[in-house]
Amino acid sequence: MKTIKRNGQVVEFDATKIEDAVKNCILDAEGLKAPGTTVDAANNSRIHEIARRITTLVVDTLKRRDRENVHIEDIQDQVELALMREGHHQYARA
Repeated sequence: MKTIKRNGQVVEFDATKIEDAVKNCILDAEGLKAPGTTVDAANNSRIHEIARRITTLVVDTLKRRDRENVHIEDIQDQVELALMREGHHQYARA
């Protein structure tokens, strides 16, 4: 599967980018990326587990569609839907 970026460039799909984006979203939403805060996101199992779960749900959804290319906006929509379905509304809004 390939990803179509906003600039039209087509690149290999990389699920780790979804996981990283979800982790950053959680950190932002919880105010843990603000200057002066200390959080060891690399060792925060709760954040990792949420990000892994959301990534798995999104990748499974995209694979079921059986498309060769997927637009980045569609990936973002799927991440938002997965977050809401899992009850993480505050992260989906962020």
